[in-house]
Amino acid sequence: MITPAYVPTGPDATPDIYGAVYDFVKAFAYQDVPGVNIYRDASNAATRPKGSNEFCIISVLGSTRHGTTVERFINTGADDPDPEKIALRTMYDCMVQIDFYSDDEAGRRRAHTIETLARSTVGPAFFRTYNIGCNYADDVRELNYTDESRRMVHRYMVTLHLSYWGGIDIGTAWFIDTKLNRVEDVDAHHHPDA
Repeated sequence: MITPAYVPTGPDATPDIYGAVYDFVKAFAYQDVPGVNIYRDASNAATRPKGSNEFCIISVLGSTRHGTTVERFINTGADDPDPEKIALRTMYDCMVQIDFYSDDEAGRRRAHTIETLARSTVGPAFFRTYNIGCNYADDVRELNYTDESRRMVHRYMVTLHLSYWGGIDIGTAWFIDTKLNRVEDVDAHHHPDA
């Protein structure tokens, strides 16, 4: 078996998008609601809360890579100045859809709160603690519908545009010193006309 020259040396450096958006929504849109129902994606295993349409679904719609991977040599704390790792990082833009459901206009207020914060200095400052950039939010869209019991369900959607550096640190082969057996004058010993 061949051992690769480069091996992962730690966990993925990509930030937790779902965790950060969950914390953002909970802190600003549901601070007054006990037993908040915030779901990750619209998975089939998740069921709506019984007797209420007060819930929220967070979905990552996708991410787009920007530019070339940035490589930076880093030292892991050894006494010598030689690098022992390479930090590989790529810039990504990510769209996160947040759907607010409610029995009344509360969903609209929550969606507008998130939109307003993402377009101010508060949203970027909040996400900065997660190593995520909050670029902006799209306008709130109203997507009301009638459920299976023929009740009107209010649904309001807002999309956040986030950016982050994702990547991984890998170990690399390196050496401290070398021993030369013979030093030659290239022009004298390996003449181009010979």
